[in-house]
Amino acid sequence: VFDTTRSMHGNLCKMKNVTMDFINRLNSSGLDYRLGLTEFDDFTGVCGGRCGGIIPECGDVPYKIYNDGNLVSDPSAFNSWIQGLRLHCGGDPPESILAALSHTINDQKWRGNDAKKIAILISDSIPHHDGDCCNAEEDTLPEVQAALISKGVTLYIIGEDSGYGQVLTGWAT
Repeated sequence: VFDTTRSMHGNLCKMKNVTMDFINRLNSSGLDYRLGLTEFDDFTGVCGGRCGGIIPECGDVPYKIYNDGNLVSDPSAFNSWIQGLRLHCGGDPPESILAALSHTINDQKWRGNDAKKIAILISDSIPHHDGDCCNAEEDTLPEVQAALISKGVTLYIIGEDSGYGQVLTGWAT
């Protein structure tokens, strides 16, 4: 679950490389795995335009589920998605993390109940809080946490230590 807002400028290339290094090691491990990708920025056209980039060329999306949620075991397919990630504008510092996680949980086509389900959130920001008009789908922290638990998805968070971890403390199941 990958943040592609402009605030990731200094980290995007590094995180793409770290992600692919992880996937290469996973591929070498002999484990049976599947990969999916959700990218996110922010909602546009809400809250008077203060949330996401208001310039259409920015390409901001609140979330984008790759491959219609069909998970792949081919690292080269996943690599092409990762290498295709580009920075968008974003707007305000919080991002559409709650919507991106909610759609990751519900729209990715996870394998059966016996498979371990893991989501890795890569971002340098915090989510729009409950009730914020930029939280256009009105997802809440408790709802997303409950969905993670009910679907058996473990969440790992990679981000800067700027209060981000405190907001999401307790999400990992």
